[in-house]
Amino acid sequence: MENHNELAELIKFIETNKHDVTMRVRSVVLDPIQAMNRPGATTDSYNKEIGLRGEEIKKLALDIMSFFAKKWRNPNDSTEQQLLSIRKNLADVSSIIIPQIKQVVTFYTYCSSKKYLFSDTDKGNKALEKMTMSVSSCERVCESLLRLEGENTEYHENKQTCNLLEILQEGLDSIEAEVNYVKEWETSKISVSIDPEIFLNHVLINVKENINTHAFGTNTFRQKYIWEKKVCIEVQDGDSQISILVHNNGEPFKGDITKVFEYGYCHGEKKHSGIGMHSIKKSMTELGGDVEFKKSSKPDYTTTYKLVLKK
Repeated sequence: MENHNELAELIKFIETNKHDVTMRVRSVVLDPIQAMNRPGATTDSYNKEIGLRGEEIKKLALDIMSFFAKKWRNPNDSTEQQLLSIRKNLADVSSIIIPQIKQVVTFYTYCSSKKYLFSDTDKGNKALEKMTMSVSSCERVCESLLRLEGENTEYHENKQTCNLLEILQEGLDSIEAEVNYVKEWETSKISVSIDPEIFLNHVLINVKENINTHAFGTNTFRQKYIWEKKVCIEVQDGDSQISILVHNNGEPFKGDITKVFEYGYCHGEKKHSGIGMHSIKKSMTELGGDVEFKKSSKPDYTTTYKLVLKK
C-alpha cells in the first residue's frame, strides 16, 4: 500500500476536488428550485400542475447537498481507514448521487419547456435561467464527480485558446453584487491559452464563493441592497503576464494573510472548510501562474484577488 504521506496527499487531493465540485452541484441541483420557490416566480398553473412534485424535488436537492456537506472521513481514524471511508462515499456518488442529480435535472428540463408555469418577471426569468444553466451543466458536473479521485494526483494539461472576458464573465458575473469591468472593450480583445476546466471550476468558482460568503455574506453586508455590494474587475496586460484584479467592497479580511492559502486555514464570521483559497493557489500554480490576496489599493474597495497568468 502507498506510504502515509502519499495517502495523506491523496486525501487532500480528493477533498479539494470535492469542495470545488460541491459548488457546481449546488448550481445544478439546488439553486434552480430555490429560485422557483421565491414568491412571485411561478404562476398558479405551476402549483396546480406540479407543485407537489416541486416539493419532492426540493427535498431531494437538499438531501444531495447534505451528502456533500457532511465529512467523508473521521480525522481521528488511521490514514488508511480515512481513505477507505472516502472511497465508500465515492462509490455512493456513482451509484446513488449521480442518478439522483439526473432525476432532479429531468424535472428542470420539463419545467423549462413549460414557460407558462413561470411569471414574466425578474424572479420568473431568473428561475428559468437557472434551470437552463442546470440542464446544460449537468453532464459536465456528473463527469467531474466521477473523476473526484482522479487517476493520480498529476495535473494533465488541456490548454485551449479562450477569450479572457468571456471566461471571466462566465465565472464571476453571478457574484451577488454589482459587477463592473474596467476597460471592458479592451479586455474583450484579449485571448489566453489556458485550461478552462481548471480556471473556471477551481479558480473562479472559489473566488466567487469566497466573495459571496466572506465579503458579502456577513451580518454587516447580508441586508444591503445589491447595488451597495460592488465588485470591480480590471485586467493588466503586460509583456510577459496578464494580471486579473478582482476587487470587492465587502467585509475586510482580518485574519493572518500569510496563512490564507494553507490547507484548512479559515477565519472570519462564516468559517468554512479552509479549502477554497488553497484550491485557488494550487490551481493557479498548475496553470503556470500565481495568485495574491491582499488589501485593496483601489479607493472604496477593501479586498483584492490578483490572478496572474503567463502569456
